[in-house]
Amino acid sequence: MMSSLPLFHPVKSIEATFHQEAEIVAFNGDVADFVAQIPDESITLIITSPPYNLGKIYENRTTISDYLETQSSLISELCRILKPNGSICWQVGNFVEDGEIYPLDIFYYPIFKKFRMKLRNRIIWTFGHGLHSSKRFSGRYETILWFTKSDDYIFNLDSVRVPSKYPGKRHFKGPNRGKPSGNPLLTYSPAQRQGILVPGSASALTSSGCPSKAAVHSPQAFPLSRQFPFAQRYCFATPFPRCLVPS
Repeated sequence: MMSSLPLFHPVKSIEATFHQEAEIVAFNGDVADFVAQIPDESITLIITSPPYNLGKIYENRTTISDYLETQSSLISELCRILKPNGSICWQVGNFVEDGEIYPLDIFYYPIFKKFRMKLRNRIIWTFGHGLHSSKRFSGRYETILWFTKSDDYIFNLDSVRVPSKYPGKRHFKGPNRGKPSGNPLLTYSPAQRQGILVPGSASALTSSGCPSKAAVHSPQAFPLSRQFPFAQRYCFATPFPRCLVPS
């Protein structure tokens, strides 16, 4: 009984470079150098939040066109290593210049389409922290674009269903009168068990106590606890998917 607890499991080794037998790789360097090590069509899920061209300590601010061209080169490589049934979750915010907002997800969409990726969801992550604006509403959201490489992709809906809003609702007329009208699993939407709001068809991932980017010294404002529900959501069909989480 005790031997089945995680505490007693062998410690997994963390590799510094990619190889086929590695279970965990922690690469410290340019993501382009790391991706170049990875064979074609070998990654199931890619979750990342690239720099937003804001001039943070981890990036060099440049023109929006040069920024997107650099990211396009990386996206090309990410599509190369993605399996035919794989997914990319690409989280971005807004680029601001001279007080004007550039919603980066809109600029990224045609880049992914150039590589024949298919958008499955545009998920809005909302949060309550950040700088306050005085001449416009303060930005309190970022966008996660979920792309797949083909129509044959991994998505296990049953693993992330939530309790039905009206669990006792039944058909009131027709041949099914009196029978339950909802899903037999008493669920209603492909939402995360925690942190996802689904009003109608619009998904929103909410934050609770998430540190700011400056606080965690990372280009990703969302913690790993926000990333791995996506691994469950998109890759649960494979018990041990090979995932890439560049930061």
